[in-house]
Amino acid sequence: MGFQIKTYSGGANEPLPLNIQLGFSKKLAHMPLRIVIVVHHLNVLDFTYQNPATQNQNVFGSSTQQNNSIPLSDKIFRHFIVGGEFVLNKELFYSIQL
Repeated sequence: MGFQIKTYSGGANEPLPLNIQLGFSKKLAHMPLRIVIVVHHLNVLDFTYQNPATQNQNVFGSSTQQNNSIPLSDKIFRHFIVGGEFVLNKELFYSIQL
């Protein structure tokens, strides 16, 4: 959380984004691997967006959105980041995120 000290346009303060996250990491014993799981945007329940590829363009130039219902499991897993780190020694590691 934060606030804007100086505005860009000289007018009202611009709204700042809020992103509540929860993370977990576990170093596996006797393996050079650390598993990382982060859940982001916990303050936004429906994290879906309108995909422009699903819009139909008609002859007169207006577009209509197709009604594609997104399953609840897809809405939940959009909040997850799963990653791993290869820990070669205390100073050197390689990170991968999916």
